[in-house]
This record gives sequence, structure tokens and C-alpha cells, in this order.
Amino acid sequence: MSARRRAAIVLGLSLVLPACFVDRGGGPGLDSASATQGTSGTTDDGTATATTDATTASGESSGETIASTSADPTGIDATGAVTDATTGMRGESDDPGQCADEGTSCDDASPCCGGCLSCKGGVCVADDAICGECQVCSTLGACVLAPPDTACGGVIDCAGVVWGLGGPYEDLCFAAAGGAQGRCDAGGVCAPPSGEDCEAQGELLLDCSACIKPDHNCVAGLDVGAVSLESVCVINGPSEDCSGDICHNDTYYATVVTLGCDQSGSCETIDEVDCGDYRCTYGPDQCLTQCESSADCIFAECVDGECI
Repeated sequence: MSARRRAAIVLGLSLVLPACFVDRGGGPGLDSASATQGTSGTTDDGTATATTDATTASGESSGETIASTSADPTGIDATGAVTDATTGMRGESDDPGQCADEGTSCDDASPCCGGCLSCKGGVCVADDAICGECQVCSTLGACVLAPPDTACGGVIDCAGVVWGLGGPYEDLCFAAAGGAQGRCDAGGVCAPPSGEDCEAQGELLLDCSACIKPDHNCVAGLDVGAVSLESVCVINGPSEDCSGDICHNDTYYATVVTLGCDQSGSCETIDEVDCGDYRCTYGPDQCLTQCESSADCIFAECVDGECI
């Protein structure tokens, strides 16, 4: 075979062979075994899917979705209750659209917002008891600092505490009355109650008349067991307001008395001098021993400096 003829044959084959493999499209003659079977399954979140794909004899694929469903983040469970699939919580959210504010209606499906609002009688109310000491529940359901001087802590009985001195002459020692409670400071700390917080006057403990000691211990806030007659009153001696001589001029007589505190702490006369026919003077308080006029005498006349 000549070289020219061989070249013509090769050229003809190069034009004919590719045409033998042109895809004429699927037809009745397709082998059913070449079709890929459909797949179906269930996703992890419970979504059911079913899909069928077909592959042509030439290797090209085409498919058609038969059925597909997807789960909504919020669904209805077997009990009929709405469940948030994202959080897994039922009706527990501080979203204003899902919880109830103070003063509004509440129930299991619509709980109160915040951490300290309680559903009482179907209405959300602030519950300070949920918060700590020296805290109150705000209208938003959050615990905040209580105002300063808010009562807190325990209560003490003021009857066992000294109130202090009282009476017209400030010579009577009283116990306190009522009770006293702790108070919150500006920083939210509860200051416990003390005897100094007892402000109401109670029962009389001691009556020292004018015989109060300068260094007495009838002091507000002290325990009543710490005060006594000896610690508050002057006994058997003079005091600032019960001492010295006092002149008493009467129509028919004149006397000078000496005052002092007795054994019971009361101001009494511990000595008395009768001035006779003479009157007594004030400052110093003493009986006259001579006269300048009859005015210095009691039912007598002044003669040569003497009351006769």
C-alpha cells in the first residue's frame, strides 16, 4: 500500500470514530440496571426526607425530590405544650413577650420576668424575701440595694436597756421601752441593733431626787443590770443640788436647815437650827445674832442691837 493511500485511510478514521460515541439521549433501550436506586432517610432532628435520583446510560445524572420536610425551631410536643427546640425550655424566658412584668397576669405558661418577681394570686408581685439582706426587688424583677436606714437583722428588747435621766430635774433614771432593729447602711450592709437605738422611755429604775452623782452611769444604751443605787445616787453625803444650809423665815419662827443625801439617795434635812427671836439671812444662810431694827426680830423689838 502506497504511503498516500495509508494517509487517506488514517484521515478518514479520525473523522468517523468520534461520531460513534455521540450521545443520542435516553431511550427505550436503556438498561434498567444502569439507573441508580433512590435514597431515603431520617435526619437527626426528626426531619423525614425521600429523594430519587436517576443516572443515564451515558453517565449523566438527573434527579427529582419526592418529599422533604424540615422541623420548626419551636414545635409542639406530645403534651401539647410549646417547646423551644433551641433551649429546650418551656415558657422560661426573660423575653418581655414571653414573661410577665410586675402587676400583670401570670401563670405556668407565662411566668414572671426577672429573678425576684413571684406569681401570687395570678399576678406578678415583687418579693423582697427572695433577695438578700439589705436588698429589695425592683419593678424589673432585679434585686437592688435597699434604701439606707431600712430595717434589717434581729430585734432587741429595749426593756433591758437604760434610757437615761429624766424628770423635771433630770434626777430620775429610766429604762428604755419597746424594741430596736438593725439598719442598712448606704453600702448595703446591715448594722446590728444596739442599746443606743432604743429611743422610747420606759419604767423608772431609780429616783435619786437631787442626789445624782456627777459620775453616774445612768447612760442610754447600757444594760439595766449595770446600774444601782450606789452607782447613780449619792449616799449619806452632800451632792451638788443637795447640800449646805438653807434659811427658812416664817412669821412665827426662823430656822436654818442643813441638807444632805440620806442612805436611800434622797435629799433630806440632816440638821436644823432654831434662830430663836432672830431671823436668818440668805447667803450665807445663817441665824442673826444681833439686830439693826425690829425687822430683824420675830415678835420682838430691837433694843441696843438685841431682839427683846
